[in-house]
Amino acid sequence: MRWVPALPRRWPGSRRSTAHGCPRSTAHKESSTSSGRLGAANRIFLPQSAQARPLLADGLLSMGWQVVSAPAYETVPVQGPLPWRPEAEDVVLVTASSAAHEWVRRGLSARAVLAIGEPTARSLRELGAPADAVLAEPTAAGVLAAVESLG
Repeated sequence: MRWVPALPRRWPGSRRSTAHGCPRSTAHKESSTSSGRLGAANRIFLPQSAQARPLLADGLLSMGWQVVSAPAYETVPVQGPLPWRPEAEDVVLVTASSAAHEWVRRGLSARAVLAIGEPTARSLRELGAPADAVLAEPTAAGVLAAVESLG
């Protein structure tokens, strides 16, 4: 297996992270603590990919959190030819739906394709290139278990 990191096009600023000036998620809403007052302990700042789905924010909202979501980075495809190509014996771990789109757009293939989680696996299925295995958890142990499940 080979590991090739992808770097964001823009890095977030080095100053302290705040929601000031960042667009709020469409999922943002006021929520109350059990006493009926909004509390700082009930608020979560969620820096994410600009392409992130609202799944996590929506889940936190449903649990009573006040969610302030802001784009922290944007994933962009490498322009031109790739600096690497998977070989026939490689196992590839697709870590995001944006990576799934680029994987399929470029017509890449490998011995096996792993999806880091169900949202990425769903994207691969929708693109007509289903994953051979889906990680049960996004950890090194999860990758090893998925590879072992391939047989």
